[in-house]
Amino acid sequence: MYYDNIEATFYERFKALCEKNDMSVSRAAMEIGLSNSTPTKWKKTGATPDSATLSKVSNYFGVSINQLLGTPILGSELMKIIRDESLRLRVPEEELVQIFLNRRADDIATLNKENISEYFDFVCTKNRPTPVSESGPIDSRDKEFLELFNRLTPDQKELLLVQLKVLKDRQ
Repeated sequence: MYYDNIEATFYERFKALCEKNDMSVSRAAMEIGLSNSTPTKWKKTGATPDSATLSKVSNYFGVSINQLLGTPILGSELMKIIRDESLRLRVPEEELVQIFLNRRADDIATLNKENISEYFDFVCTKNRPTPVSESGPIDSRDKEFLELFNRLTPDQKELLLVQLKVLKDRQ
């Protein structure tokens, strides 16, 4: 699609994202906080935006900077981390490469082994062993609750835990 074509310019990828989301280029630029002339400049000159603008566009459309730039080629150090994680998580390398390429720009703050491992752990939760509680294996309702709980922000988690404690204390 729009990011599979390595030959496409940044503007062509940007325009394809706009079309995919049923919006005009100028509307997307406005909502991202760019001037109307910015996409025109990309189109006329073939320019690529600076890193701050790339980050804004990436976050706005929910795609990775790699996808925006059309650079799916990963460095050897990163491929070594992916190979190691593939073995550890028992997930095919190709799947981890796709997960990595499809990440949002702010999903991994610093690209180091620890952060990448944590990200893969988070994304590949289906490969984790079944958790066990004090009362035995966790059933499907507990798993569903844990999955929903893990999607909450830290503030939402804290509020929920406080509310659960209040309920428990009432019993």
